[in-house]
Amino acid sequence: MKTSLIRKHGWLIVLFFCLSACVPWSYFYPSLAPEMERSWSITASIEPVQGGESAYLDVCWQKGDKIKVFNADHPEGLVYELMELDEGKTTGRFLGDTLTGDGPFYAVYPANQAVGSLPELSLVIPPVQIYEPGTLGRGASLAIAKGNSLGDLQFRSVGGLLKVTVKGSDALMSVNLYATDGDFLQGTAGLDLNAEFPALVIPPVSESTSAVSLEVGGVKLNLGGSPFYIFLPAEALYGRFQVEAIDTEGKAMLHTVDAAASGRIERARIHPLPAFSYRPRYQEDFLTSKDLASAGTGAAQSDTWAPFVSFTRQSGQYMQQEEEDRMTAGIQDWRNRRAVLLTVPLDLSLDASVEADVKVYGNVDGMDSGSASLRVVKQFGPRTWLVDEASGNGYIIR
Repeated sequence: MKTSLIRKHGWLIVLFFCLSACVPWSYFYPSLAPEMERSWSITASIEPVQGGESAYLDVCWQKGDKIKVFNADHPEGLVYELMELDEGKTTGRFLGDTLTGDGPFYAVYPANQAVGSLPELSLVIPPVQIYEPGTLGRGASLAIAKGNSLGDLQFRSVGGLLKVTVKGSDALMSVNLYATDGDFLQGTAGLDLNAEFPALVIPPVSESTSAVSLEVGGVKLNLGGSPFYIFLPAEALYGRFQVEAIDTEGKAMLHTVDAAASGRIERARIHPLPAFSYRPRYQEDFLTSKDLASAGTGAAQSDTWAPFVSFTRQSGQYMQQEEEDRMTAGIQDWRNRRAVLLTVPLDLSLDASVEADVKVYGNVDGMDSGSASLRVVKQFGPRTWLVDEASGNGYIIR
């Protein structure tokens, strides 16, 4: 399915889908009757919603689109693929095996995002979405349907769109979203099939489900603002979150958004963020490091992030000690006989500037013991990223 952004004065119009009556295949294509006896004519309807943005989404089916339909006779579901004749249309007919039995019927788009079988179905919200100009990437708009007959199935989106507008002239590789308060952004969520319309059942949140990525692929920014759309589950973003933009040169920036300024994602609505300018300050390798703790040079003001000491699940050692209102994080690379002790305040708020004491053990160019003013640039899961803006040195602690 493809959603195209079209300008229209005065309204924000948002999509939902409805599935119309089922008729024999022989009525449309007699030659296909021996193989396929039923078709689904899917109509994309539009519900007008007032908002601050003058636009609407035009919904079209794309080549290869598939839906998966379930009922008691087919608890594992049957997959139906869009006919080529209906590509690019708002009404699509789908080919598939004969569906026997009565309702209730449940349907999922796209078909490959459905997991499990009746009576327990789940839906996978992808961790990586693919950018398409002025629209959502293929397969990113997830929708579900429920009805007692095939004539009244209505597809409804399970999420909304976050519109991120970035100004500049650089070329971006990716736009990443981090929910710093542990919000669910992607992963496998259950479906409450007893509701009037199946609703998502959000699982316990983990670090991996609190981040989602939009692969941009080198798109050059516009000085007036380039829009990027990310699909998120309804009710997401109840707390503070960060937008991380990474360019083709390996540089990156972080843009923090407060909950009060953003509000939660609403189903089937565009959620625009105020535009911001792309000003790369940090190294991609530093911001996207998988190290559980690390300290090194070149986090900023450099072309290379060079960890001095790192703690991973394979090597190194990490310790943390708290005393009154401060804590000391110790990172040791026992293989190379290096270590860093970093003492900072216990309360590390995002974007705050803090005074730190640094003790360096072992010889490394560019990193010395002493006091430093650090800025808290990123918080995700149990980890915090801090940068010495003066020297460019960076620290990741837990």
